[in-house]
Amino acid sequence: QTCALPIFSTPPQLDPADFEDALISLAYRLLHLRPLNSNAMESTVELAYHLGAVALLWTIMFESGRLHRSPYTLLAESIRKAVDALIAAGTDETALVLWLLFVGGISVLTSNDNAWVHRRIKCCTAVLDLGDWQSTCELLQQFPWIKLIHDKPAKILWDAVMARTEIVT
Repeated sequence: QTCALPIFSTPPQLDPADFEDALISLAYRLLHLRPLNSNAMESTVELAYHLGAVALLWTIMFESGRLHRSPYTLLAESIRKAVDALIAAGTDETALVLWLLFVGGISVLTSNDNAWVHRRIKCCTAVLDLGDWQSTCELLQQFPWIKLIHDKPAKILWDAVMARTEIVT
C-alpha cells in the first residue's frame, strides 16, 4: 500500500479563533521575552530584530485593514533609538536598519517621524545600492515580512521617500 496525501483544491483554513489565539500567544511571548520599557542589556542587533517582530505583529493584529494607525509611542520611541544606535555603532547591518525603518514606518512611526525615516531610508538604500522598489522589496523579504500585508504600505512609504528632493548626507 502507498500512503497518499489528500489533495486540496484550496489550502485548509485555520479557524479564526485559533489564529487569534496563536497571535495573542506570540505577542505575549515577544513582550515577555523583553518588555519594551526594560533596560535589559542585549545586543543592538538582537534588540532591532525583537522590535521589528513586535512591530510586524502590531501590523497583523491592529493595523491590517485600518485607515488610521493606532498609536504605540513606546514601540515607536524604541525603534527610533535602536535605529540610531545601530547607525552610531557603525555596524554592517544596513539591511537590518532598512527593514526596521520600513516595518516601523508602516506600523507605529507617525507623520512627525517622516523626515527622520525618509532620510535614513535614503541613506540605507544608497549604501546598499538599491535604486528601485523591486530590489528593495526583495531585500525586505529576506527578513520577516508578509507580502499581502506589508507590500502595499511599504510601497507607499518608498514612493514618499523617493519623492523627497533634499540631499542625503
